[in-house]
Amino acid sequence: MSTHSQHTDEQIITVFRGSPPTNAYVWSPFVTKLEARLRFDGVPYKLGGGSPPSAPKGKIPYIEVHHGDAAKDSLGDSGLIIRALVDNGVLRDVNEALTPVQKTRDLAMRSMMEDRVYFYGVREKWHDNYTTMRSNVLGAVPWPLQRAVGWLAYRTVTSGLHGQGTGRLTGEEVLAFQEEVWEAVDALLVDSRQSAVGDGPFWVLGGSEPTEVDATMYGFIVGALVCDAAPVTAKIVKTYPTTVQYAERIHQRYFPDYQGW
Repeated sequence: MSTHSQHTDEQIITVFRGSPPTNAYVWSPFVTKLEARLRFDGVPYKLGGGSPPSAPKGKIPYIEVHHGDAAKDSLGDSGLIIRALVDNGVLRDVNEALTPVQKTRDLAMRSMMEDRVYFYGVREKWHDNYTTMRSNVLGAVPWPLQRAVGWLAYRTVTSGLHGQGTGRLTGEEVLAFQEEVWEAVDALLVDSRQSAVGDGPFWVLGGSEPTEVDATMYGFIVGALVCDAAPVTAKIVKTYPTTVQYAERIHQRYFPDYQGW
């Protein structure tokens, strides 16, 4: 890949989101995480539909980078995509100036959202609100096939949740863990808001610029607010005005072309 300064002339990035391209957020927090990371650095990109079978890692999102010489790179997994784009100079290393302790906090918060909260969301979407989730994910699939594919997806997801551990919890236990996490997130954002300048965005670590955790956090907050298959998570998040304000300010600056929530 070329450097960031050459990007707009020689490269076209297409982000595949698993649904028809529209100026609206999708339900996946990892898609919004990737889009936010690109927009934080002002890197242009196109939207594509795509599907897990076409993805390098078998999941959404993934990207294709088309070079001026017609060569094409395909990359999967939001974290690996961001790392590759940083390594190739397309994105800045926004964590470079952080202290070791700050880097640890950034990583810890990302891990909490991606390796814990994510599975609570998967359970709520695919177990508690299966038909709503199926209709969204497989909306373009004819009904008889949608039912069959949806059932296979349901079995795969629930089996994975059982192996991971979240599927072994009761609904009340999952709710308690969800409330615990979002309370912690809001407490951190309330503290971070003190560093906000005017009505502009404020960032998780309290600095003047976003770090990697902000893309992740934004993705998960937006995912909670727009996903019809996660009403419990949405209700929890909406009880924290500062958390919603954090997302609204980022939305207003970086996603003015997108529908809100």
